[in-house]
Amino acid sequence: DGGIRILHLDGKAIFEDDKPSGMTGNIVDVTEKQHGEMEYRSRFSLLRQLIEAIPIPVYHKDHDGLFGGSNKAFEEFLGRTNEQIIGMNVFDIEPKELAVISDNADKALFRQGGAQTHEAIAIDGNGDRHNVIHHKAVLTNDDGTISGLIGTMLDISERKKMEAALRDSEQRFRNFAESASDWFWETDKDHRVSYLSDRVRETVGPRPEALLGLS
Repeated sequence: DGGIRILHLDGKAIFEDDKPSGMTGNIVDVTEKQHGEMEYRSRFSLLRQLIEAIPIPVYHKDHDGLFGGSNKAFEEFLGRTNEQIIGMNVFDIEPKELAVISDNADKALFRQGGAQTHEAIAIDGNGDRHNVIHHKAVLTNDDGTISGLIGTMLDISERKKMEAALRDSEQRFRNFAESASDWFWETDKDHRVSYLSDRVRETVGPRPEALLGLS
């Protein structure tokens, strides 16, 4: 039909009296196999480009906890190249007290399978500490056995700072409210009392807790 086929030729010479007298061999049509491999390589390349484009660190490890690769964001966070990261474990990139926590989390994931999310402290290439959330999932072989894991690392340091600042602000407000001569209250969206300062006891008698939830 005029189509192009990919063939694999395997042959060897035939000798008679130590002189070549001919050849024998076989030809195998490997067109479908080659096309399948090309499609696989194309999909793998696309997946690799997608992972590289993700702006948060992505990494994968084998079942022994050794890094098998990462994306550019992970390399930049650690200040290392992908070639330097491959073959390392968490004890090579983190202080022992943090590495033990990460290693135990990985081992728990390998025992349980599925996915895992947990908060941790990560150290960047400059030695600065970051609050992060790890999202991990196991990788499996064709027979279903676990071969490793893939994970992402979301930096929540700024969120943690904002939460701490908010708690500090709320505490300062409450300290002010408790020391003021007037009494203060807060209501929720349903107009029910959600906060009363202790000064309310001197004004209306009941403990502030007894009035919470009233409208």
